[in-house]
Amino acid sequence: MMPEVLEGPAAGWLQCYTSNCIGEEQVDQIISSLKNEGLVLDHKGTLRWRDFPGKPSVLGHSHKAFQQSTGKEDGSPTTGTASSGTTATTHAVAQEPAGRNKTERAVFRSLGTIINTIVEAPPPNLSPSCRYEEEPYATDSEISGSQHRLDGVLRLIKSTSPPSPKRSRMSTSDVAVGFEFKCKDEPELIIDNRWKALYFAYHALHSDCQRKHTYSITIEDNHVSLWYFSRSHSAKSQEFDLLDVRAVVRALSALIFSTVEDLGYDANIRRISEWDEDSKEDQLRYVYRLDDRFFKTLKCRDEYDDLYIIGRATRVWEVIEVTSFDNIAPLPKAQRMILRDVWLGHDEDTEREIQEKIFARCDELGRNFPPDNDPRLHGVDDTTRSLLRERLKDGSYKELFLTIEVDCRGEMSKPRAEGFTPAPRIYDMPVYLNQEAKKRGSDPHRGSTSRANSIPDAAFRSQAPPSVPRQYKPRQRNFVVYREVCSALHELNDLHDVVQALLDALLGRVPSRCFLAHAADMCMLQHSRSCFSCPGFTVM
Repeated sequence: MMPEVLEGPAAGWLQCYTSNCIGEEQVDQIISSLKNEGLVLDHKGTLRWRDFPGKPSVLGHSHKAFQQSTGKEDGSPTTGTASSGTTATTHAVAQEPAGRNKTERAVFRSLGTIINTIVEAPPPNLSPSCRYEEEPYATDSEISGSQHRLDGVLRLIKSTSPPSPKRSRMSTSDVAVGFEFKCKDEPELIIDNRWKALYFAYHALHSDCQRKHTYSITIEDNHVSLWYFSRSHSAKSQEFDLLDVRAVVRALSALIFSTVEDLGYDANIRRISEWDEDSKEDQLRYVYRLDDRFFKTLKCRDEYDDLYIIGRATRVWEVIEVTSFDNIAPLPKAQRMILRDVWLGHDEDTEREIQEKIFARCDELGRNFPPDNDPRLHGVDDTTRSLLRERLKDGSYKELFLTIEVDCRGEMSKPRAEGFTPAPRIYDMPVYLNQEAKKRGSDPHRGSTSRANSIPDAAFRSQAPPSVPRQYKPRQRNFVVYREVCSALHELNDLHDVVQALLDALLGRVPSRCFLAHAADMCMLQHSRSCFSCPGFTVM
């Protein structure tokens, strides 16, 4: 997997990718509060941090020297053990040196104090949505067995989800922003931070349907970068100085005082915990609000399994209609249905719009079916031609399609920030995230031997640009509920059912291949009952 990232000015990043609620007046008020707490010092108009009198690389060296002279260790808990040689940065589940972890946490701990002081003394008319936490050091994803380490997090003050069943660590679902720290800005440490930020974003978006986008902050020595990850594109700010008080206050406050929705949580989806009679334990489920109707997930029938953040991210759920977010009992006589949650291009037709265009063209063909010698029917046997004529004439062709109960558009991803351009050198080497995330403790690419983007690389310089540059258009969520409950062909035990499903799909394909000119109509196969969501599904 080679991530595509845009890069641009920090000011543009804050304006586009946050709620942009912090102006100069609010920055002044926050700095005044920090001064009152003694966290910001003002020397003849020059602002500096009390706890960052110099670069973290210098402070880290001083901290180590103090430990060596006194024989004292930082008492904070840590995870993992020290490793020697290059093993610590090359294995997929790398353990970082414990001494370095302790030094980093000791140096950057004061950043948490600064953040939570901002949280506790907000400017007028602003309310914080999250606060800083250093512990626990590891977080749990709902993907069985996966975990990843974060040096710090901005965690939602008011959780959007119930406690995860059988989880002892902080749930990824409540982490709005992940932090990765390094006291030095050496190339291998920079790239290590970047992979960790990416890995956190992948798990946050993959394991929680509520998430529209997510954020990370990476700091190497005094160099701060802001990261935005979404289904449309990913964007990194240009670095700014940790010792620049105004810049840091502005960036942190823009995230702290963003609304929960602006931090990437979809208000139309809610996580719940419900007792499951089959498994005899609590299960995490979701309730989707689609216009004025509510649907509760019962089981996941299919979901995307690629390792990319950007894309359609299709999920298919078996659902049942309920009354509301607060009343999740099924409606009287409610039947199980199928819900598809997918990110489409913002200017693409929805499922219903495509189906309506197909139906309109099929109805026209039913009224004016071409003669037998029409060249478009070449290769179609007499039996299929007769059956096709009858279905188009009486409208029974619609039986080859899933019945759409609800089709609505959801939230849209943020547009590309002005002035942001592709930065192909952000990640110097492809990373292969381990798809065996179901194994306990798997944490792919905790370390990396890749180099930072400041180092020349002939292979990257020689790569030809794409023939058609990406436009990085926003994506919009689309929710479709189908009345029919489907199953995958490979799940069927009866060969007759498998063959019949394939024949139905073929029959649905004939009009699209022979008559339907609209490009969207070529999706007919994907919309036939035999092929729900993607080729390979049939009605149960």
